[in-house]
Amino acid sequence: MGVLDLIPDDPFPLVYAFRVLTLVGRYGSGKTALAVLYARRLIAQGYGAYVAANVPIDLPVLREYDSRPSELVHAVYIYDEAWQDLAADASVKAVKAHLAYLRKRGCYLLLASVLPLTRFLAGFPVLSFAFAVPGAWHVRFWNWRVGLGKLSQWGWCVESIRPAYGLYDSSYQPDGRWWLYDPSPWRGYSTDEWAQRRQVHLPQSF
Repeated sequence: MGVLDLIPDDPFPLVYAFRVLTLVGRYGSGKTALAVLYARRLIAQGYGAYVAANVPIDLPVLREYDSRPSELVHAVYIYDEAWQDLAADASVKAVKAHLAYLRKRGCYLLLASVLPLTRFLAGFPVLSFAFAVPGAWHVRFWNWRVGLGKLSQWGWCVESIRPAYGLYDSSYQPDGRWWLYDPSPWRGYSTDEWAQRRQVHLPQSF
């Protein structure tokens, strides 16, 4: 094994390749924080017009919903405690409601859960919390894997969740409500300019 073999892989490209990422681990492991950071990274790189989340985020609110909005386009979804809809016993109908037409709608789905999720997500990328660094608890080691059986690939990565401090309300307990956010502060220019650059049409309202 050489020195280069010790350098952790970056699983982030799997997010925009598969459009779905599950983050699992114990309570307080940084799952939601990392989901928020990945969402911000997607937005900063031009992969979304909006952010939709079931946790309060420090971004301008465009609209509030009583349940997950399924009609959005070009949105990055952050679903905290995703086991509420996608637990191991979730129906095929429930899974389809979340995964159907993500590519056609230009959406991405980041799922954070302390409990195992449905087997129907088995072929999508998973980030599993491994351990934190003693004395620097914001530094977390994660194991990532994607694929099934002999076709699976896996690796390790190191992520600091410190940049997520202050970006969202980490004490909030999801209660079914969702918010649609304007992530212009994350990308540095307006959503209208984003649409012009990407040459896409955005609905006037949802």
